[in-house]
Amino acid sequence: MEDLVTDESANGKDACLSGSYKRLESYLDSLPIEVADQISAGLLLILKTQPK
Repeated sequence: MEDLVTDESANGKDACLSGSYKRLESYLDSLPIEVADQISAGLLLILKTQPK
């Protein structure tokens, strides 16, 4: 799965979200791969379509 942590998170700007991303990644790792891939694809689409 691609890392969902953004550059801003890595720089501490959104540090409070970093833990949420880690929990999400942990949850996705516990799912069947097909389900996790679909959820990941949907989340990435949402992130890519958000205005910067």
